[in-house]
Amino acid sequence: MFKYAIQQGYLDGPNPLREITVPTAPEGDDTYPYSLEEVTRMLLYLPQPAYTIAAVAAFTGLPRSGLTGLTWESYDGAELQVKRSVWEGHVNEPKTRRSKAPVPVIPVLGRILNA
Repeated sequence: MFKYAIQQGYLDGPNPLREITVPTAPEGDDTYPYSLEEVTRMLLYLPQPAYTIAAVAAFTGLPRSGLTGLTWESYDGAELQVKRSVWEGHVNEPKTRRSKAPVPVIPVLGRILNA
């Protein structure tokens, strides 16, 4: 877009995107997956709907964009169908075949979703 604007005479000088830098994340502690015991303990203290959201996140392993894209229609009683991805307010189709694959719902999560 900027290249075209420069070619058409709307902008003078070099492409302004050349001056952009991407901020780096601050150095932090290593992360780790929660154990089943830790997840179970967390769920004891969460009210709805946080309880269900945390359970889906913990028991599916979906990334944040896939979790955010889920709807009730994504659940068919046995699997979660990831049909959309939401990142920073932008709704798209999942990018990879793996991210589009159905996610099996384990029995404990199925009971939570069915309730």
